[in-house]
Amino acid sequence: SAHNATDGLTGSASVAIDVEVITPPVIMAPGSAVVSLNTTYTFPINSISISDIAATGAADFLTLSATDGTISLASTTGLSFANGANNSSSMTINGTLTNLDLALSSLQYTPNTNYFGADTLKLSVKDATDNLIATANIALTVTSSIVITAPSQQVLSENTSATFSTGNPNAISFTDTGVSGTSDSVLLTVANGTLTLGSTTGLTVVGNNTASITMNGTLARSEERRVG
Repeated sequence: SAHNATDGLTGSASVAIDVEVITPPVIMAPGSAVVSLNTTYTFPINSISISDIAATGAADFLTLSATDGTISLASTTGLSFANGANNSSSMTINGTLTNLDLALSSLQYTPNTNYFGADTLKLSVKDATDNLIATANIALTVTSSIVITAPSQQVLSENTSATFSTGNPNAISFTDTGVSGTSDSVLLTVANGTLTLGSTTGLTVVGNNTASITMNGTLARSEERRVG
């Protein structure tokens, strides 16, 4: 508004202002996943996706990373790699929302060989037009495939020995779905006695007939032993 002090006249005008609310992108993803040792985990179809109502063309950049495994895209159609590569631990890709969602549909994670424990699949999407960013983390648990079956206790008389075998029955056995050749190593220890293996055929053994034995070999060669 304006006021003229001489003649006392006043004038005014108004200007309409529209404030545009810019919505950042959103990543939809599960909070966690369980993966078996030495296997590839495929996320359920469409369980990971992106929405960005402000996206235009190929404005979105998606970054994926994992510390202890590799990531494989379901599709690379229409995508360009700004950093990294497919089937690696880290990559940044650029493309339309449609093509990014195709890449995420049935995304695969493969833990590093013989790794088990915790890992995190990290996702980040940035709209290069408005520079808004969304992030998501998927907690991964890589489980060991090794199972040990053994009796909970063994009673024996003084100055005698006990034999662990299927015939008694008090056998000790191992299963390992991720085993490969002689990749398994077994450690046996007792506090007040000695350990003697039932067989050392095909095994690499350190400490037989002592209180602590370490052996390496195939599962079939590692399963029968005598404790005395």
